[in-house]
Amino acid sequence: MSLISKRQWQVEVNQLLAALRKGHHAAFNELYSKTTDRLHHLVISIVQDEHIAVDVLQEAYINVWTHRHRFELINGDAWSWLCQVFRNKAIDYYRTHKRTLRATENSARPEPYRESTQEWENTIDLKRILNPLNAKQRHSLISSYVLGYSHQELADEFNEPLGTVKSRIRRTLKQLESHQTCLQ
Repeated sequence: MSLISKRQWQVEVNQLLAALRKGHHAAFNELYSKTTDRLHHLVISIVQDEHIAVDVLQEAYINVWTHRHRFELINGDAWSWLCQVFRNKAIDYYRTHKRTLRATENSARPEPYRESTQEWENTIDLKRILNPLNAKQRHSLISSYVLGYSHQELADEFNEPLGTVKSRIRRTLKQLESHQTCLQ
């Protein structure tokens, strides 16, 4: 998907959610068809099970419909709001059912940086915002806040102490906050 078509896609998702706020069922159907594949990827990266991911997707789309009035376009774009709703639902489900979701010893979580974080890094707005960060900072931030990895999982992945990972993420957020202030 080129950057222009990705931007157009984001505009369409914004328009669909605006129509959804007014209760348009057709907008909900179209929003579902435009976003389900991407949101499925996000959810499955957190819950690690296809059947559970389908359940989480269904529950999250129901949440989108029932809480559609909470979205305000002036406070952010629709895609970010949708990702947050689905991410939160997947993490809640994962934490609630952690005992039953434990993966077998041979199964591994997909490599987050190569697969998932690159898609997020290449969006127009995020590319501009994440540009001043180094690769490890970007990877930590996206894996933690978008994909739902715990700080402990990142510490294990980087083979670093937990405090180091937490400090890196905190410093990265402060760096982004100061950079964002400079841009305004």
